[in-house]
Amino acid sequence: MIDNDGTCTLTLTSPSGEKVVAVAAAYPDATLTYCDLLRIPGDELSGESWTAVVTYSSPAYVGESNSLEVSR
Repeated sequence: MIDNDGTCTLTLTSPSGEKVVAVAAAYPDATLTYCDLLRIPGDELSGESWTAVVTYSSPAYVGESNSLEVSR
């Protein structure tokens, strides 16, 4: 997929349901669309275990990654 009008969102969800979000622009190259750096500082996270999901959204496409358990 090559798309030039999208946004990437990283959502971290704690076991208690707290959510922390980072948003970045997406950029196309010759064969793919890449997300700019999605970063959430560790001091914004309480606890050790979070579930991460990355979503991509544009007028033409919407997609979501599988969830992944992460630790800070």
